[in-house]
Amino acid sequence: MKKSKFFVAVAFLMFAASCGDANMTKNSDGSFTVVTTELCKDVRGYNGNVPAEVTIKDGVIQDVKILENKETPGYLEEVEREMLPKFRGIGLDKISGVDAVSGATFTSRALRKNVEAAAKYYQEKNYPPPASKLMFCNQNAPIRPVISALGFSDSDIVTVSPKISHSKKVSAVSGT
Repeated sequence: MKKSKFFVAVAFLMFAASCGDANMTKNSDGSFTVVTTELCKDVRGYNGNVPAEVTIKDGVIQDVKILENKETPGYLEEVEREMLPKFRGIGLDKISGVDAVSGATFTSRALRKNVEAAAKYYQEKNYPPPASKLMFCNQNAPIRPVISALGFSDSDIVTVSPKISHSKKVSAVSGT
């Protein structure tokens, strides 16, 4: 009976983890993509919202794409050409340092606010930082798929083996 409850719990956790998030998804390379359409409903450029799709890996922006909007095409092209490349490769704490495009100030500011909101959302969701380690005992090996579904890779997992001492107390032995 205990085993069946355990497997039901594991199945539920795997299902919950695979459902993802309406604003953020995990990519196959370990990066996360945050879509700001819902996060930044009230952030406006010159002609309306300027939602973005921001890809982040290990706390560094990998890519920013501007989604469908009503900004003036000429100004939007300038922002895409001059501003988007400045986001690529920077840490999440450096976003505010990306300068607006002269002549497209409203669109630029709206885009920067969207990227900042994406970074904040990524951090608030507390996805495992690159240096984190998750420890579990050998007898819990069936839970490995759940751990993987939560965003941990094999390099993030340290297996801990129970060791019985002479006093019959259980102590953990680190796998690092």
